[in-house]
Amino acid sequence: MDMFKSLKAFIAVGQLGSFTQAARASGLSTPAVSRAVSELEGALRVQLFNRSTRRVSLTEEGTLFFTPLSQGIQMIESSMSAVCRSNTDLRGVIRIGGAPSISAMLTRLIAEFSERHPEIEFDVSIDERHNEVLDEQIDVAVRVGSEPECRWVVRSLGPLRLVHCAAPHYLRQRGAPRTPDDLGRHRCIGRRDTRSARARTWDPAGSGESPRGQINAVATFNDDGAIIQAALAGVGIAQIPQYLVRRELDAGRLVQVLPEHTSERSKVMLCYPRRAPMPMRVRSFIDFAVSRVTEELNGPPDGAQADMTARRVPH
Repeated sequence: MDMFKSLKAFIAVGQLGSFTQAARASGLSTPAVSRAVSELEGALRVQLFNRSTRRVSLTEEGTLFFTPLSQGIQMIESSMSAVCRSNTDLRGVIRIGGAPSISAMLTRLIAEFSERHPEIEFDVSIDERHNEVLDEQIDVAVRVGSEPECRWVVRSLGPLRLVHCAAPHYLRQRGAPRTPDDLGRHRCIGRRDTRSARARTWDPAGSGESPRGQINAVATFNDDGAIIQAALAGVGIAQIPQYLVRRELDAGRLVQVLPEHTSERSKVMLCYPRRAPMPMRVRSFIDFAVSRVTEELNGPPDGAQADMTARRVPH
């Protein structure tokens, strides 16, 4: 017995008081409706309708069953309709996990996507742990680092370029480093890991080599925005994701140093569980993010940036 079909047939007959009219409204034959109701009565072991040649009416047991059931059926149909809409309409909640180093990029991405699709809501968690554990409660995770070994779909978006930069007035006073080893003689701005509270080591040699001297971190922060402000104020040289300081570099408020030693060790990846079917809102956001994040990470050609840097470094 198709229980849902039988329950809907019962509701239709109870509402219309006729097997024939219920069949017409349901798009079924009268015998099919009659059979569905009879199967329901057999399963419940109770008679639901008084039947005569002229009219059909609910029995006492049928009346007790009809009212709460009709409300329940309406709720089920409403819920089914909402679920179907969520797979075709761009509405609902998208849960995103992201690393702190790409939080600014993620914020801009959400702002632009929300402008296009105002009925979508976001639940965003920014935490270093998203680079270690993929939470099944997350729809999309944006990771920075090496590609994880997991059953999730992993899409590489590009390298997270780390550039060295400083304010023009700092470089006029102290000169610009020519090699990674020169950083040991400069004032530098360090970054502290938000989870371990340990200062992160720099990767000044894009070739994968390590500097022989240690950086002199005169100030250490656990926030990229604070590091940028410190660099703008002339505190020292910072190593920062290029996308965060592209405007400052283009405007000349910061100057890139050691451009040939830009680090590209870390990759930015979009990760999401294998789900079939995937809600349309999540699929649309993923497609949008792949396009926008790739564009923001790549920015202008390295050659063009290097030319601008060479022209701006004070001598």
